Amino acid sequence: MTDNETSIEQELISENKSYNFFEKLKKFFSNARNFLKKNEKKVMILIPIAIISFIILIIMIVITSIHFSQLNKSSNELYKIKNYNINDLENNWYTKDIIADISNINELITINDDVVNEISRYSEYFNLMQTPYKKLMSHILLPELNIWKDQFFWDIDTTIIWSKFLEKNPYNDITLINTWTNFFKNVWINNEYNEVKDITIWNIVEDTENDLFYIPMTIKFVANSKRSFLLLVENLSITSNQKNISLINEFIYNLWQEIKENKSEEISQLQSEYEKKPDIDTIIGYHLYNRIINDTENKLIDENIIKKAIKETANCDNDSYEYCLYKFRDKYRWIPTLAYTLGLKQENNKVQNLKDFIKKLPPVIKINSFTFNRDLEQDIQNYENIKYEWEIQMNIYWKWIINEEVNEISQTLWDICLWTELTPTVAIQEIEKKLINIWNAIKIDAFSTSNLLELESIIQNIESTYDSLSNYNKVIKLFEIYRMMKEWNVCN
Repeated sequence: MTDNETSIEQELISENKSYNFFEKLKKFFSNARNFLKKNEKKVMILIPIAIISFIILIIMIVITSIHFSQLNKSSNELYKIKNYNINDLENNWYTKDIIADISNINELITINDDVVNEISRYSEYFNLMQTPYKKLMSHILLPELNIWKDQFFWDIDTTIIWSKFLEKNPYNDITLINTWTNFFKNVWINNEYNEVKDITIWNIVEDTENDLFYIPMTIKFVANSKRSFLLLVENLSITSNQKNISLINEFIYNLWQEIKENKSEEISQLQSEYEKKPDIDTIIGYHLYNRIINDTENKLIDENIIKKAIKETANCDNDSYEYCLYKFRDKYRWIPTLAYTLGLKQENNKVQNLKDFIKKLPPVIKINSFTFNRDLEQDIQNYENIKYEWEIQMNIYWKWIINEEVNEISQTLWDICLWTELTPTVAIQEIEKKLINIWNAIKIDAFSTSNLLELESIIQNIESTYDSLSNYNKVIKLFEIYRMMKEWNVCN
């Protein structure tokens, strides 16, 4: 087919399409005319309604246009701050001066953005300052009740049950009595001691608002000399006095910064030893904690680091080192153990002294009452050796187990036992499945059935009170259930 023939054919097709279109259009109008003739009465009724609707539409368009035009003319005025209720800002001590200098909303928004950015900057700064406390000192001053969880790497040790639980748990009565008896009795290495007459430990009291708990204690003791009493008072005041805690945290912060600046190679080496690649602050806290508590090798602190931390803490610029030590001793005079071990030039074992000081720190203490009576049988002329009978009522604080930690432990036990969240209810369901399998067997295992029925009864008793238990007791019950189910072959 030639190009000419192709062109003619396309023209014919185009003319045919145009013809079909006009035919369809003609047919549409014909149908419309027939419809109007058949429904003439109905159409006559609708025509006035349509006309009225059209008129209303035109009016609304005109009104909208007028309003839009008016809004455009007054748009600048709407930005004026005087059109808004800013009484709170005008009466607030922090914002009233700022409000006096602005005139429109855009300026107010800009100031708000600046404030938000400033808050964010300060929050980051405060978080940085709190890092040594969060990563180290909080574990010293507020030890965790959750002994199953590694507070640095978040791992949960599911082997802390039975004898291992009794060995590692610092909160059972015997351990608490031994710990605090020694605290009141052995106040110094130079044969200074107090005689403990009685010690009473009360039940744990929750402080869920602050994620803490405390144990009330009452201790009666005899101070054998004025010196032994004063040494005990120092030990008690270190963590019961807010200023002393702040001073300790300030020194640890400066020590932390010096470690980060001067021990980068050692920190990198420690990081490389762990698959999880912990951040710098975590590895510093973990290493120092293990050095203090578990006597591991020291790789981050030396005499020079402590010297620099002392200078920074005492705000020494061009002062001599001797004068800097004096300023440090003066600043820490309410903590003599720290002031006169780190603050003396001739003291050559500052690294070990700092470790011993932190290790001996008791948890945070609140003294409720402190009363004494002098031993009347002694001669008052022997003033330095007069004995005093003392009674102290105090609360000792630790960090509580939060709900999320209970769930973490439940999930971890799930991973190694039931492949579902481990709760008393789920445990009972698994036992019932085992019983059904035994009963369906051709030969009934009476011994296994008896054991499972006994286990079911035990867990049902736990379930009846589980929701009302404290988080600490919930965790203990979860481990008890896990241990029993594992021993009786109920875990998958």
